[in-house]
Amino acid sequence: MSDTDALFDYPRLLTQIRDEVSQAQAKAGQVVNYHLTILYWRIGQIIISEQQKQGWGARVIPRLAVDLKNEFPELKGFSERNIARMTAFCREYPFLPPMGAKSGALDTGTTIMPPAGSQLQLAELVFSIPWRHNILLIEKIKDLNERTWYLQQTITCGWGLDTLAQVS
Repeated sequence: MSDTDALFDYPRLLTQIRDEVSQAQAKAGQVVNYHLTILYWRIGQIIISEQQKQGWGARVIPRLAVDLKNEFPELKGFSERNIARMTAFCREYPFLPPMGAKSGALDTGTTIMPPAGSQLQLAELVFSIPWRHNILLIEKIKDLNERTWYLQQTITCGWGLDTLAQVS
């Protein structure tokens, strides 16, 4: 087979490799979002727990935001507003599993001892969508059953932030 013959099939080769790269990137993004959401839930849980034990209020959050930004200057997500969202997220879902969850829908190689029944299903939904989607739904929809429906639709239909922003 000459190089000319090989070039005849080149578009198929390129498409196949491009598809593999795209699929790997999508999977990597899902895993990152999954672990980031768990991390933010855990941070919220830690803050709430310390607030209850130590008796301090929300005034610690601005200091924490500055110190975390200094500790991790290369990372985003530790603004005062986002840390407050982490605590709100944890308060909305206090029953979610602790760090190390393993979702049936998204195999990340970690292990979580999940809550039973519908709480496990809700945990899988919550941890399967990006952080910003979760925050938008928490801020817009207070009823847990209704929010669960939107979580399911987000996953099933691939709804983005623009679609969810139209939720009343």
